[in-house]
Amino acid sequence: MKRIPAGLMFSALFLGVLSCVNTVQAAEENGHSRASEIPDWYVNPPASGSRLYGVAEVRSEDLGRTKAAAVSKAREDLSRQLSLSLESMLGSYLRETGLRGNRVIADWAAEAVRETSLLELRDAQHRKTYPLQEKNGDFTVFVLLEYERSRALNEDIAGILRRDEENRPESLSTEILLERLKMEMEKNPPRTRNGEN
Repeated sequence: MKRIPAGLMFSALFLGVLSCVNTVQAAEENGHSRASEIPDWYVNPPASGSRLYGVAEVRSEDLGRTKAAAVSKAREDLSRQLSLSLESMLGSYLRETGLRGNRVIADWAAEAVRETSLLELRDAQHRKTYPLQEKNGDFTVFVLLEYERSRALNEDIAGILRRDEENRPESLSTEILLERLKMEMEKNPPRTRNGEN
């Protein structure tokens, strides 16, 4: 079993605590009169090896539109997490294989990351909603969505990676890339931005 350097663990813990503090501070700065009522699952979203979680917060005077906008924003958060994982894996893998300098491959990789960031993930499961009415009458809605990691890999991202596969070197086959992405996501699990979206 690999040991994680103490400095890296301390840095990760520090960043986690800092993001939670920033979330509550941002909520207070954005006019949340009751920052203490922000749901814990928003500040500290669940973590799972088999699922991805996206959170969002939207403020508006219309509760119905606010809920819909929050769900849409949480889907964007999920897509962003997937695209960041793909970008990290592709960057590392292209360096390892010596293909990083190949302009055609680099353009293909950038396009795959861009397309992943645009995934709509309409089948994400709506897990929690917390509406909060502000003193001025506006509503702030917090949303938590869940998405199966295996579906994201085997359907959504696989579909993007399969495009133009015949024009890529064998070392960039979809199966190899998906396996590398799975390892990347296990090593560095995608995380929501804890309300910074």
